[in-house]
Amino acid sequence: MKRNAPGTGMSLSGVAVLAACACGTSSRIAQIGKSFGISGNLHSVHSIFVAVGSTLIVAGLWRRDRRAAGIASVAVGLLLLGELLAPPMSVKVGGHLSAAQILGFAASLLAAVSLVASFFRAYPSRIPAASLTAMSGAAMATGCNCCVITMALAMSSRALLPGQTWAGANLTFYSIAAVLMAVGLGRLGGFGAAAVAVIGQAFVYFWL
Repeated sequence: MKRNAPGTGMSLSGVAVLAACACGTSSRIAQIGKSFGISGNLHSVHSIFVAVGSTLIVAGLWRRDRRAAGIASVAVGLLLLGELLAPPMSVKVGGHLSAAQILGFAASLLAAVSLVASFFRAYPSRIPAASLTAMSGAAMATGCNCCVITMALAMSSRALLPGQTWAGANLTFYSIAAVLMAVGLGRLGGFGAAAVAVIGQAFVYFWL
């Protein structure tokens, strides 16, 4: 992949924004805004993160591959549907899942698959399996266990493994995601790329 390829910086910036839109980040930003007299809550800030990240992804991919941008647009629609049906922090541990929430999780998981498919098409790799592995890890770590794609995975895991606290923990999914990204990027770009992925994921977990 050429670093100066059209739309690359924009689309990858969108990925970074979506990856950082965890509830903790949105809550902190809302609190900072209130200290300056700016009204807003977690849900409104979170929606802004998703909207900005999604726009950057689609716009960046449009400049590179319009079919990939079309796939990403479908992913964005599914992601927004998931947000609507299963809003951030709307599910409590041990709580009953409504039909709407289940549909929201399904939409979020389909969004993840579509996003991976769009990037896989837009950025062909000399080692397709490694690229797909890294992209899957990045998709898995989008959000946290109370929002976006990671929440859909966490709630599905909790439903399959009731009573197992690790099944829905952030650390579980972030660790798996870090391993996938490190393995994929390690094959593509060597130790340095793998190390950056692990450090970045650790930063998201411990700070954001």
